[in-house]
Amino acid sequence: MERKKIFKVSLLTAALVIMSCSRHGTNNAPEPAKVQTMQVITKDIPVEINSFGTLSASKNVDIKAQVSGQVRKIYFNEGSCVKKGELLISIDDESYKTRLRIDEAALSQHIEDYKYQKHVLEKDEKLCRTGTIPKQTYKKMQTDFAQVEARLKSAQAQIDLDKINLKYCSITSPVDGVIGYIKVDEGNIITSSGNVLANVKEIDPLYVDFYVPGKDLFRIKNALKDKGDVKVVISVNSKKNDNSDFDVQYEGFLKFLNNEVQDTSGTVQLRGIIPNPKMDLLPGLFVSVKLIVGELKNAILIPEEGLILDNDKHYFFTVSGESMARKVSAEVIGTYENYCVAVKSGEIKSGDKIIVTGLLNLIPDEKVTIDNSSQSISPENIGHGE
Repeated sequence: MERKKIFKVSLLTAALVIMSCSRHGTNNAPEPAKVQTMQVITKDIPVEINSFGTLSASKNVDIKAQVSGQVRKIYFNEGSCVKKGELLISIDDESYKTRLRIDEAALSQHIEDYKYQKHVLEKDEKLCRTGTIPKQTYKKMQTDFAQVEARLKSAQAQIDLDKINLKYCSITSPVDGVIGYIKVDEGNIITSSGNVLANVKEIDPLYVDFYVPGKDLFRIKNALKDKGDVKVVISVNSKKNDNSDFDVQYEGFLKFLNNEVQDTSGTVQLRGIIPNPKMDLLPGLFVSVKLIVGELKNAILIPEEGLILDNDKHYFFTVSGESMARKVSAEVIGTYENYCVAVKSGEIKSGDKIIVTGLLNLIPDEKVTIDNSSQSISPENIGHGE
């Protein structure tokens, strides 16, 4: 009997312990979610019009022969930089030198004929006035002298042409630039009506041609009127040695605004000038383009990685003073670097902490724990996701 009482007391004690443990487990709340944050900042930022464009050479010259002959020597290396006036190709000029000597000899003969005919004409002019020589005869002498003078001028012009052709035997670069590959070999016969021998492109500066919507036309015109020069910034995607991507930026200014809006696309063509002193850039590159048309004062910048889109609405999670995750909305009007640009709505202000990681597990108005130690949270890594 005593054993039954002890057994019942043991069972009751065990039940109470189990119930106590069960009750304790039910009341144990889950730990707050760990998040990382960045602060909202206020900053004056440029007003940009974004587009894409293609780089082109500021000067693009095809090298062709202007006289026919055999290629004697090629003086440049393909892909090298050349200066204006630098000798590129020489054509055998012996036949042109010979032609010049022949025509110089003919010119000497024409000069002597001219001197003689002029002397005779001046002498017979007196005889014509006294009636010794008929006027008709003297008129014929004037005509003959005019023909001799014309032949002399033609011979002089031929000498000038010979000298020009002799000069054309030395083909020089018309611009400073980078020369492409040669399309002829030494010893080949080339003609003045032949194909392109090489190409020289002036790549400092470069042009960037791009298009913007016609609705931005007045903003651009006003910027040109107010500031004179409108800044153009291009971004070129490149790779590091570890094969990671990065963007390189180059600045220039707007050079050209076309005189029409294309009726098919509703866009207007623009051209910018981009200095390229190190010649890092080459024509044909596809680049991102930013046209700076103004400045937005005291813009609210919210870390872009904290953005939540819901039916075209923009939401963010902020951390309240009580460490609560609070879902707030903001009217985003664009992006700047790794930030969303928002208009002042009163819900988000400078200094607010925006949650940028762990967004999928967040519950509005639940406690969170901020832990920025595991990863450096800075504008450089925002926008790359978790």
